[in-house]
Amino acid sequence: MAHLEPILSREEIATLLGEAGRDGGRPGGSRMQAVGIDLLAEDRHLRALMPTLQVGFARLAEGLRRILTSVLRAEVQIHDESAEVVTGRGMLDIASRAACIIALRVRCPGASLATAVLALDPIFTFSVIERLFGGGGGPPKTPDGRSPTALERRMLTRALGPVFEALNATLEPAGYFTFEVHSVESRLELIPGFGPDTTALHVPFTLEIGEQLASFSLALPATVLEPLRGKLGVPVSDAACSADMPRLVAEVPVSVSVVLGHVEMTLRQLLRLQPGTVLALSQGRNDELPVAVEGVVKWHGTPVQQDGMVAVEITRRDP
Repeated sequence: MAHLEPILSREEIATLLGEAGRDGGRPGGSRMQAVGIDLLAEDRHLRALMPTLQVGFARLAEGLRRILTSVLRAEVQIHDESAEVVTGRGMLDIASRAACIIALRVRCPGASLATAVLALDPIFTFSVIERLFGGGGGPPKTPDGRSPTALERRMLTRALGPVFEALNATLEPAGYFTFEVHSVESRLELIPGFGPDTTALHVPFTLEIGEQLASFSLALPATVLEPLRGKLGVPVSDAACSADMPRLVAEVPVSVSVVLGHVEMTLRQLLRLQPGTVLALSQGRNDELPVAVEGVVKWHGTPVQQDGMVAVEITRRDP
């Protein structure tokens, strides 16, 4: 084995480390400071959006049931599964089981143009292809390693046109997403914009085509959902929450009561009460009345009449 010469000697390394320590000890030195990074910030943002987005995914499943029943000319049941946050590596694993990957250019207000992914499993892919090319309606032929040909891909995207229209019309928030077909690929690596560090919201759908189970999934990159931060009930940041707090507190309803007076009586007198009995209260007609907020006296006022109603005019704040 060849002997490898070190780039720096031990003495040179010790000298550099000593200089770095001296720089850090002087004012204005080059001491490095640790910077905190929230590695889960993007995941939390996407997870907070899921309840609202899931409504659109459920409506999409119902709309696709009718569309795919018409396309395949067979009874189709479709169910949306729980959405999940995945990385590009997770998407690679999902796409490895797909026979066809459709890249969808997605435009959203306030977001840069990005690419979403529609991954179709072999049973779903070749069920549509067999129907388009006059198959007998039996189980689709899915040879191991076979991908749709160029002609089959073109026919597939035409047949699934109503599916793309349903994406535009159904997903929540209404009118936010606009999809159009960019390309049809066999590998995720060929999709523009997707890499190992890409974060996406992945929504799987399960299909029952006759007696067969199939699936497809939609992956929305986090960049197209970023403008929704601070909307749909998701706070932008703690600072934004603090700014909203005074307004929220000011709108809290409270109970205000005015005590007109008190009277003490024996139990015998209480039992003799009947309609028409007049009770003499402790306060005089012009005496101040306590004004209580949630049972705690905060002000005092005098009784007046306003528009024919008994009212109280505040005279002083309770100390």
